Amino acid sequence: MPTGRPGWLTRRFVLLSEVLGYCLSGAVFLGVIVTVFVRVDVIVHAKAELRPKCHDVTCPEDFLLVEYLVANGEHVVAEQPIAHVLLGNTAQQRSLARRQLRESASLLEHEAGTNSRAAAEELKRALAILPPIEDIESIMTSHSGVLRHNHVPWEDGVLSGGTPLALVCDLQTLEMKGKLGDSRTNDRLAVGQRARVFMDDLREVVMGDVVEFHRGTNEIDFRLEFTGVSPKIQDYFRDKFVSAPVGASLVLQAEIIVGSQSVFTEMFSRGK
Repeated sequence: MPTGRPGWLTRRFVLLSEVLGYCLSGAVFLGVIVTVFVRVDVIVHAKAELRPKCHDVTCPEDFLLVEYLVANGEHVVAEQPIAHVLLGNTAQQRSLARRQLRESASLLEHEAGTNSRAAAEELKRALAILPPIEDIESIMTSHSGVLRHNHVPWEDGVLSGGTPLALVCDLQTLEMKGKLGDSRTNDRLAVGQRARVFMDDLREVVMGDVVEFHRGTNEIDFRLEFTGVSPKIQDYFRDKFVSAPVGASLVLQAEIIVGSQSVFTEMFSRGK
């Protein structure tokens, strides 16, 4: 039986096996390096309403809303008068009675018959000699943003002091308030951590920060704030803000970056 040197095919097979072995070893080594040294974000998912940062405009005393000075949906600046209100119970009741007389005169004026028209003229003359309304105050907003009316002038009657007569929203700043369950990852939440929300319908991402949180017994209350909102998102919330009866809001999921870890740690800590 011949015992000469290995054939060409055998030598090629051995060479290819060695090359393949080196490649596999290199791939495994590279994979170990990546999983140990490459770091990824640790994410906490929070689902809550995303809405503009809004501020109530109030009057400290009981008031009768006479008129808004700025149209619904218009932009206002801090210290700008936005409404006229009437203070003082006597003045409020007199003004309401005067308004009822004007409405009665208008109804009589449109009714057929000489007596009705004459009665309407009498009411108009009586209203004309009444003294002007006093105690009207201007209510100013302390924030800048888009104004939304909360009431109908005169129609809602006398409102209690502290009742919001309008809402001013800063469309350039959005906020999200919600609760997180108790878990090891959620316990890493801290003020200043970055957060992001993907608005798929608009193909936009808003970036913000954790600005406040409070740990309870079994849950965590948090507040996220997003600044530098794009004009596209501002227009979206402006439309919802003006038309929606309770203001603009939509429920979305935020990703809060609470830290980082190696790929290796992430692979073997899933589900924990």
